[in-house]
Amino acid sequence: MPELNRREFVLAAGAALSSACLAGCASDGTAAQPWTGPMTFELPAPSEIKEGIDTRWLTTGGFFLVRNQGRIYAVTSTCSHKACPLAAKETQFVCPCHGSRFTPAGKVLVGPATTPLARFGTSINAAGHLFVDRNKIFPEAQWDQSGAFVTV
Repeated sequence: MPELNRREFVLAAGAALSSACLAGCASDGTAAQPWTGPMTFELPAPSEIKEGIDTRWLTTGGFFLVRNQGRIYAVTSTCSHKACPLAAKETQFVCPCHGSRFTPAGKVLVGPATTPLARFGTSINAAGHLFVDRNKIFPEAQWDQSGAFVTV
């Protein structure tokens, strides 16, 4: 293999770096897999849920439970931009793949995501426990409908 001069090395390194960056943008390999777990969840009573973002069902349920402004609701833990798994950071949801940020309600704060996060059906069952149903999906236009939240 012939030796490269400085100019050829810089050009080759630049081409390799550009290729790596483009490949990373095309597919980062971190997108969430389709949900295959349970679809319904019986949770504690509303009185046991603290104000803010609760991550206890992030892995087992694929959602965050949020108590905010007198309501409790379940927000998907999957980014609306490229389906990457979200993380809770202080009072926001953050996408580690592309940097989107969402309010606890699920509204977009910072893109590239443009669509708010969906919510799952949330109610209180006969035993007085919260009940989350992933089969019932509420986009932003339906967040105030019965079944999208419980009042506390």
